[in-house]
Amino acid sequence: MIATKKLVLDITGADSVRELEQIQSLWSGYGSIGRYQLDSTEGKTVVVKEVKAPEIKEHPRGWAGEYSHQRKLKSYQVELEFYKNWQKILPSTCYTPKALGLISGVD
Repeated sequence: MIATKKLVLDITGADSVRELEQIQSLWSGYGSIGRYQLDSTEGKTVVVKEVKAPEIKEHPRGWAGEYSHQRKLKSYQVELEFYKNWQKILPSTCYTPKALGLISGVD
């Protein structure tokens, strides 16, 4: 959590940040999506998607094998690639969230 707040500060240039809420957990415990308030001001928020593979991969229906793990990682890598390289060439009529910063520990 502290590392996430530091990254949000570094990327946005804000003076302060605090987590307002967890919007949603990611599938099978692979992270979360949260809303963060910047500079203690009303209305200035960012949404952060933090992907981190769990140490113990568990799933209630047993979908926790290596193939499933790699499929999930690939899905997140494809999403990262979209925001890194493809979003900028979309027409202005195609609305997508604006990526303020992208950080990947998986290549």
